[in-house]
This record gives sequence, C-alpha cells and structure tokens, in this order.
Amino acid sequence: MSDLQVIVRTAEAADAHAIWRVHVAAIRGVAEYYSPEHIAEWAAKHSPNSYGAIISAGRLFVAEVRGEIIGFGQFDPQTGEVERAYVNPGHANRGVGRLLMQEAERRAGVAGLAHIYLFASLNAVQFYLRCGYRRAACAIGSPARANHAETRFMTKAVGR
Repeated sequence: MSDLQVIVRTAEAADAHAIWRVHVAAIRGVAEYYSPEHIAEWAAKHSPNSYGAIISAGRLFVAEVRGEIIGFGQFDPQTGEVERAYVNPGHANRGVGRLLMQEAERRAGVAGLAHIYLFASLNAVQFYLRCGYRRAACAIGSPARANHAETRFMTKAVGR
C-alpha cells in the first residue's frame, strides 16, 4: 500500500456509479468460489441506483486514490453488521480492504458497540481471519440481502 495514498470517506450520491462498478468487478472476481450462474445472478442484482438510500443514510463509505473509488464498505451501526466490503480486484492485496474494515470498526466504536459481525463470502474468509475476526458458523447468505451464496458468519470484539 506504500505506493497508494488511500482516502476513506463517507460516500456521496455522486459516487453511486463508481461504487457499482467496483461491486460488480469484485463479484466477478470471485468466480472460482461460486458457480457461473450464481456470479451472474449476484452481479445482476445491483445497479447504480441500488445504493441511493444507503448513501443517504450515511452507512456507505469509499476508499479512493486520486479521486478514483477503488473499494467500498457498508456498516449498520444499529445491528453491528459489516454489510459489505468490496475492493476492485486490480487493487486487491494492497491494504485497501483492511482500511475499509478499520473504518467499519471505527464506526462501531462511535456507536458504542462491543462486537461486530459479518457474513463472509468464501473468498474473503482468510482476509477476515487476518483482520481478527473469528468464524462463528456456516451460513447460507446474508439475511439482510437475500443472497443465497454459502458464507461464513464471523464476529470480532471491537471494545467500547
């Protein structure tokens, strides 16, 4: 990450199209973990208009380099769920995902939460383990998004 000057900030309405591009690219980047049919269905669920309400609620944040959005995360301070964390595959393994998780954890601290949780896609389990999350259970999908992919339920203590 030393060659990147990454800024993490709250998403704005004008970011929706770039967020969508990152989201779809990241979904297509996990093709080895899920069937082609599932990848196509998963990617098709999203459009630039999918993010408006979440952006308006202040729950979406982006990672950008020189004005280009290269990743995004979504955190619900009411439930403690890290609902999304995606990085453009061209910027994978450069610390961007870790910055997004640190932002989710910072937001959890502001909300006074002691623990946070997420539903990890199969490709991301090792990443979350390296970030200090623990596997709690196997699951099929994330209840919040009606995603029917196999996932792993993971938790992390973030303190108060």
